[in-house]
Amino acid sequence: DAILLDLMMPEMDGFAVVSQLQSDPALQMIPVIVVTAKDITQDDRDRLNGYVQRIIQKTPVGRDEILNEVRSLVTSATSG
Repeated sequence: DAILLDLMMPEMDGFAVVSQLQSDPALQMIPVIVVTAKDITQDDRDRLNGYVQRIIQKTPVGRDEILNEVRSLVTSATSG
């Protein structure tokens, strides 16, 4: 129903994953939620704009806050 994506993965850059998802019409409608510890620059935001549902920074928020945010976003993305 949704993809939780970290931008800093060992084998593949998260930006490349977003690009691959957007190039496949069957996958374009899946909501992508970025959850990352990476410091997101304005350039990063510009690259992701329109392709991800939300960007959640792992720090300084706690695990429970992240889970609540993800739960809320998944619920709203899948209820429509």
